[in-house]
Amino acid sequence: MSGLIIAIIGAIVGGLVTWLTGIGDRRQAKQTLAAQEAASKAQMRIAELEAERSQVDAFSRFRPRTRVLDSNDSVNQIVRLEADEPFQVEYVEYLNAEEAKIASESINRSGTVIDVPINESFLNEIRRVGPWVKEYDLSAQFIFRFCIIKAGLSKLHTHKALIKPDSQNRVRVLG
Repeated sequence: MSGLIIAIIGAIVGGLVTWLTGIGDRRQAKQTLAAQEAASKAQMRIAELEAERSQVDAFSRFRPRTRVLDSNDSVNQIVRLEADEPFQVEYVEYLNAEEAKIASESINRSGTVIDVPINESFLNEIRRVGPWVKEYDLSAQFIFRFCIIKAGLSKLHTHKALIKPDSQNRVRVLG
């Protein structure tokens, strides 16, 4: 019987010694696990930031094709903005050649093709203010500046054009 008691005491002492010597390992395992969790969170945040950066980079390269066209009534003109992906035009500003803002107009249209009517009164104001390419007919260079929104990001997109009167003395936009 004394052999059994010695065996039990030996088992208890052995377990206690094993437990005491393993404290450092358990502490280190907890620290390692916490460090792995922190590294995992950091990697996820890095991935999110890289995705955002990629989206911002793609948007900074986004430039809709822009051209001036006659509208269906052939009296007025429009500026057509086209892209392969949907976007929104929030407003358009009319700037003279020196980039001074002459007028602006709210647009708030979206799609892959957006037609913006050209405001003739704004063109006449640009012609009145100048500077002119040719003073005798008050032809003038100017800039359309559009505020474009895509995927929650916004930027300004410009298109240079020329105001020139036609043979019937109507104001026409070229460019």
